[in-house]
Amino acid sequence: MGRPRLRDRPLSLNNDNTPSQIRRRAVGRSAISPLSPATSAVPSPSSCISLNSNVPVCTPQNQMRNGAYGQYQDENTQGRVQSYWDCGDADHVCSHCDAMVWYAERTLKHFAPSVPRFSLCCGEGNVILPLLMNAPQPLLSLLNHNSEPRSSVYRDHIKVFNSLFSMTSTGGRVCSELNDSRGPYAFRLNGHNHHRIGSLIPTHDDGRPRFAQLYIYDTAHEIDNRFYALRNCVPSSSAESIFRSLVVDLLAMLDENNVLVQAFRMARERFDDSSRQPVRLRLLGTRNTQPRQYNLPTASEVAALIPSDGNPTDSRDILIQERDTYTTKRISELHPSYMSLQYPLLFPYGEDGYHPNIPLSRNTSARRKSISLREYYRYRLHVRDTEARTLHLSGRLFQTYVVDAYSAVLESELDWYRRNQATIRSDLYNGLYDHVCNGETTCEFVGRRVILPASFTGGPRYMLQQYQDAMAICRWAGTPDLFITMTCNPRWPEVDRHISATTPGRTASDRPDILARVFKIRLDELIKDLRKKIILARRRLVLIYTIEFQKRGLPHCHALLFLEPVDKIGTTEDIDRYISAELPSELQDPAAFAVISKQMMHGPCGELNPSSPCMHNQKCTKGYPKNYCDETFIRNDGWPCYKRPNNSRTVRVGSQDIRLDNRYVVPYNRDLLVKYGCHINVEWCNQGMLVKYLFTYLNKGPDRATAVLEGPNSRTSFASLLRNENEIEEYINCRYISAIEACWKLFSFDMNYRSVAVERLPFHEEGCNRVYFRDDADVADVAQRSTSAFSKFTAWMEANRNHPEGRNLTYVEYPTHYTWHEKDRQWMPRYGGNTIGRIYHVNPSMGEKYYLRLLLNVVRGPRSFKEIRTVDGVEYPNYMLACKALSLLGDDVEWVEAIREAYQWKLGNQLRELFVTILLFCTVSDQSKLFYDCLEYLSEDVAFKQRELLGNQLVVFTDEEILNYTLLEINSILNNHNKSLADFPTLPQLDPHLMDDGSNGLIIAEKTYNVQEEAVKFNELHSGLNAIQRQVFDAILDSVNNNNGGVFFVYGSGGTGKTYLWRTLIACLRSRRKIVLSVASSGIASMLLPGGRTAHSRFRIPIDIENDSCCSIDYGSNLAQLINAADLIIWDEAPLQHRYAFEAVDRTFRDVCRDNMVDARHRVFGGKVVVLGGDFRQILPVVPHAPRSQIVASVVNKSDTIWNACKVFHLTTNMRLHNPNISGDSLEKMKRFSNWILAMGAGRLPTISLVGEDEPTWIKMPNDLLIPVSENPIGAVVSNTFPDILERVNDIHYLKERCILCPTNDEVDKINLHVLEKMPGELQELLSADEICQSTNNYDEMCALYPPEFLNTLNFSGISNHRLQLKIGAPVILMRNLNLQKGLCNGTRLVVTQISRRVIEAVIITGTHVGEKAFIGRIDMTPTNTCWPFSFKRRQFPIKVCFAMTINKSQGQTFKHVCAYLVNPVFTHGQLYVVASRVTSRDGLRFYIDNTGKCNNNLTRNVVYKEVFYNLPSVATRGVM
Repeated sequence: MGRPRLRDRPLSLNNDNTPSQIRRRAVGRSAISPLSPATSAVPSPSSCISLNSNVPVCTPQNQMRNGAYGQYQDENTQGRVQSYWDCGDADHVCSHCDAMVWYAERTLKHFAPSVPRFSLCCGEGNVILPLLMNAPQPLLSLLNHNSEPRSSVYRDHIKVFNSLFSMTSTGGRVCSELNDSRGPYAFRLNGHNHHRIGSLIPTHDDGRPRFAQLYIYDTAHEIDNRFYALRNCVPSSSAESIFRSLVVDLLAMLDENNVLVQAFRMARERFDDSSRQPVRLRLLGTRNTQPRQYNLPTASEVAALIPSDGNPTDSRDILIQERDTYTTKRISELHPSYMSLQYPLLFPYGEDGYHPNIPLSRNTSARRKSISLREYYRYRLHVRDTEARTLHLSGRLFQTYVVDAYSAVLESELDWYRRNQATIRSDLYNGLYDHVCNGETTCEFVGRRVILPASFTGGPRYMLQQYQDAMAICRWAGTPDLFITMTCNPRWPEVDRHISATTPGRTASDRPDILARVFKIRLDELIKDLRKKIILARRRLVLIYTIEFQKRGLPHCHALLFLEPVDKIGTTEDIDRYISAELPSELQDPAAFAVISKQMMHGPCGELNPSSPCMHNQKCTKGYPKNYCDETFIRNDGWPCYKRPNNSRTVRVGSQDIRLDNRYVVPYNRDLLVKYGCHINVEWCNQGMLVKYLFTYLNKGPDRATAVLEGPNSRTSFASLLRNENEIEEYINCRYISAIEACWKLFSFDMNYRSVAVERLPFHEEGCNRVYFRDDADVADVAQRSTSAFSKFTAWMEANRNHPEGRNLTYVEYPTHYTWHEKDRQWMPRYGGNTIGRIYHVNPSMGEKYYLRLLLNVVRGPRSFKEIRTVDGVEYPNYMLACKALSLLGDDVEWVEAIREAYQWKLGNQLRELFVTILLFCTVSDQSKLFYDCLEYLSEDVAFKQRELLGNQLVVFTDEEILNYTLLEINSILNNHNKSLADFPTLPQLDPHLMDDGSNGLIIAEKTYNVQEEAVKFNELHSGLNAIQRQVFDAILDSVNNNNGGVFFVYGSGGTGKTYLWRTLIACLRSRRKIVLSVASSGIASMLLPGGRTAHSRFRIPIDIENDSCCSIDYGSNLAQLINAADLIIWDEAPLQHRYAFEAVDRTFRDVCRDNMVDARHRVFGGKVVVLGGDFRQILPVVPHAPRSQIVASVVNKSDTIWNACKVFHLTTNMRLHNPNISGDSLEKMKRFSNWILAMGAGRLPTISLVGEDEPTWIKMPNDLLIPVSENPIGAVVSNTFPDILERVNDIHYLKERCILCPTNDEVDKINLHVLEKMPGELQELLSADEICQSTNNYDEMCALYPPEFLNTLNFSGISNHRLQLKIGAPVILMRNLNLQKGLCNGTRLVVTQISRRVIEAVIITGTHVGEKAFIGRIDMTPTNTCWPFSFKRRQFPIKVCFAMTINKSQGQTFKHVCAYLVNPVFTHGQLYVVASRVTSRDGLRFYIDNTGKCNNNLTRNVVYKEVFYNLPSVATRGVM
């Protein structure tokens, strides 16, 4: 049969012959859903209770999901979890202590033994305590909810009654405001909770006795005195008689049975003696009896009356003076009567509690011989058939007791830190030797104190360490995918059944111990489901969670799931499979409807319930009700908006007839919700901005510490918490403890969990490792200790000597393959388990330590400190210089070094272009200093150029003239970027005598062409226009000639001659001395236009465009004058650009042209003639995470302002098909291929839909275009696209005409690395310098939370990765518009010819500058809309290897051979069309499709948003001629 499943109970447990000491008779129970009671019998504890009589019982088999793509959230219930999972009853008994336990609480949870062992109650027999006796009458009857008429009054006011008889007072602040509103009673305590006792005789001004004094002083009026002491808590006169009768009976009970009361009565008798001597009452702190045999002492064993000058006492004795000051004495948590003095109604006999001399039951070789305080209280929390249940039947008083118990445990632990502050110290290893040299011989005055260490849970250091550990996991595993919050349900059937069986008449709030234990059982099951893919059927890389407690005490778990890269949830379709935010059908899925209606409906709030707790300033703080949404989409800020259709489904909530719809549904996963029957919120969180929120939410400590990372208006930094003089007091003052939290921590349940361990890695400079020692140690002995000079860090370098196979690992990567043995203090190979490393953080202000830490993230396998400082064979004197050599620092020195390196290869003008690139794209702190430092190189050829212009080689120029001519050259380059030296006021400015006479340089630049040459060019081009092109040409030219203005759109696919038409128009107008501004939406498209620029750079369109944005063009500026002077504006590839950009240009033109064009304010584009062009079949504007409707709405033809004024022309003739050199068969073949591509782009090819899809999008690909599926898919694609690559790797034309296209960057990176590794030559790795911008709010804190190695892992679209791997001869693609005049734009492809750490030389292989050399330096790149809580800057080369590129990036490129790598299908409009239209012939197109069994591999998705074509001419969907 094999090993039993973890979730299954062994069959033998249901047999009658099960050993009696293991299996107790199950309590009577009925089948209860988590929502309402039912009547059917309950199946075995391992099964699940059905939420519907027609639904089968939940078993492990039908909990499994079908298929690898998860469970769809639709009306089809096949394969779903159909019923609630019941964890059974506590029908097992511990064989050692007879505690009632659940089978799921067994010690070995990885097995399912028939005779389980349990350690939660007694540590498998290590802790055995005397059992508590049944309470005496009348207390026993009062605890029974139906045996005593006064029992309800007693139970409702049990805390008041206990206070009436308590002998001690307590500290701390009780949060009574929690119980002001509706809901079950909750006890929550803040601050210190010491027990204190006063003098024997009252010393207050009113002379009234209090607490223990009530048993001694004025006992003739004792009842009145007790009522007076709590006069504000006793109910009205109508219940006073019942109260008095209860007080009388209970007082008599205590006088008769409680030994502590009897001790105080003994003191009373002594005071009644008129001849008495002054005395004191000593409550003894030690016992002579065996505590496991007898815990009911006599009065003489707990107290003694001694003279006022009597014998000295034991350190734990409580000495009560006859008269004292107003101050009270604190009672030690270790005193046996600590709890009995405070809770006489819980311990009516005055039973002994914990004291340090209670031995462990078993003989053990461990150093610890006695039980701990936590073990004692954990034992007491368990119910036993053989023990009285006074504690568990005491309701609200039991809550107070467990909070008090945990407070005692916590105080005891903190007291250890207080007492050891003076003995444990630390110092640097070399600091010890310094003290030895100075003559110090003792350690008392050496080093510094250790305050509250990071090992203490909840302290500020602990919080910071936990946060940084979580960020280390994020660095290793990537951003998390799912955020799951599971909240305890106090109405779980198991809870109700257990309370009914063990403490009848009590509610779930009265049994916090049971809520904590059942929640832990169900949480373990949830984690098991998530880790073993029982529910979500996705592979988990990492799972972490933390436990938090609500204000009313209910626990909830916050879990983060990091999925494997192949299983990432990246599309809205994937999100819909796992997350829903709508009500299911009550008829088709009654189980889900029932639990959702009870557990996942927010509110009611808003107008339905303005007094709801979530309301603030008349708005719901959670954002409910949400808006209706027909489809899931992701907002720009990274938060998803889930599908919430307006389908009229509602549910009734509350006592009032309030009905809520889908707008109030909290996002959930249907299977998790049905199985666990509690609130389980599931959120998609695969976005950067959410990580900080989630991790701070996961690792927040007490309420005060919560403000460390939450809320900009109430921020408390980690640094301020660490500067507290007394961190222990600060922690206690900030803590809030509820009853369930106290039970959770007494049971030692995990507060945090990680499926991957984090090894924290210390480091230090040479000889500066930290050493720990005691005050009384000898300094020389400590310094000479064999382990003093040996740390985990130095052991790593030693391991690199002993294990050369590990020298390819950095320090932070080492724990993944090696494990640290603390006892042996050495690293050994790892044979199992997952562990990642994290280097401790240091602030940049720490100088060399910070630079050492930077190096440790990149240096591999050093065997000494010297090797860490060695770069390219050069040993540097310090770590900072080594960092600079590796280009890990972002300072101005790099720019000077880059120009110096480039000076070895570049000419003067190329150096000046590099200088301008640095000015425009890099952060230069001192531009003037940079200029003068580089002037020698920038001005090298200036004198020669001027002599050539003058025709006189004998002219001598002064230094001032050389400076001005150099500035003139730089200014000319800046003009090409719409900039001038005036935009950089810190640079030296031009001599006015060298400047033009005030004319507009931009206008002059647009007229620097030869009119005659343009006329010849026009005549040649005009003769080649076809009929449709000539019609468009005439219409546009007529509008220009008549100055009529107007907007035109020329629509046509690739090959229909749009670019030919643009060139004809430009040549025509230039031949007439007119100005044409030609722009394109992409850099690569602008290169095809004479004088082309990108629209963003020419018109200064904002990067973050909004619906009311305007361009940064001032009225009357040079650029405004150029726009007014322009006769025609051509804007190519218009469908790529968001319509907001056109509307922004429109607003700007109406403004800047208002004095030059008639009625410009009311004319589109200010009355200018603007011609737009493009193909709506191609990829539409990129709107991050937007749904289909928003993407379609972003296209220019959906702009009423622009499109309603637009005259549309459609080019339908494919000019490639009219080539007379093409034969008939080839021509027919090209026509069929062209029509097939157009039909694909228009969505006219036959399509099918897969199961679960609403719209048919899958098309069948011709078999001759398919590459067979291979076990090595990347190898198959590369060999097909790049045959004989090893022999032809140096052939530039070979590389130029081939490319592999992929939908996503992840696939592109894998292919590029594969080909790069196969190429001959040395692989060079260029690392970026990443940093958080100093303008970031809370800069120091952000640096601590996000160390450099985490920043290195961040990847952004359009920005190079931290680790750039290159080889000479590799093709690369530019990712920035550097210099359009030189052909260096976003999308330009080049081949690398030389590599250095600061400059790369490459040859251009595409565009209008093929064959020219380009020199590319590192630039500063800052992503926009990163969704991170800081501004980020990366200094890296703006290039990427391009054997493969994304489909979006390929738009505008042309190849002879293209292969589409579609292991994941395309996901947005036009992508498949773009792939097919990149090639010039059918023979050059191939597809590699692998649908992994989802459907046939000759099918692939073709996404077409047909609504884009609705307002285009009908011919748009036809073929071409």
